[in-house]
Amino acid sequence: MYSEKLQDAINDAQNKQAFTDLVGESFASTTYDHGDDTYTQWELECAFDTVSDKIHWKNPIDTNIPTIDADIVSYAVSHMAGCLAVVTHMGEVSRIEAVGYYSAIDS
Repeated sequence: MYSEKLQDAINDAQNKQAFTDLVGESFASTTYDHGDDTYTQWELECAFDTVSDKIHWKNPIDTNIPTIDADIVSYAVSHMAGCLAVVTHMGEVSRIEAVGYYSAIDS
C-alpha cells in the first residue's frame, strides 16, 4: 500500500507503456526483492521520481514524503542513485535525504 500520489503514478498505464517502450518489457518488469517486499523496475522508477531533483536526477535529495512510501522510496534511492537514503520518520511524514548520484560516484 502506497500513498495515493505514488499509487496513481504506478497505475498510470500511458506512462508505464512509454517506459516499457523505451527500456523493453523485460527490464520494465524486472523484480527486486527487498526484505518481505518485491518491487518492479517500474515501481522503483515511480518511487524515485517522487523524490529526485527535477533539475537533474543525479543531484542530492532532501524532501518530505508520506511515511507509507518510505520503504520503497529509500530502496529506490539506493537502487537508482547508488547511495543510501537517510530516513527520518516524523509521524505521517518522513524526511528523505541522500547525497545523490554525483556524490555517490565521486564526480
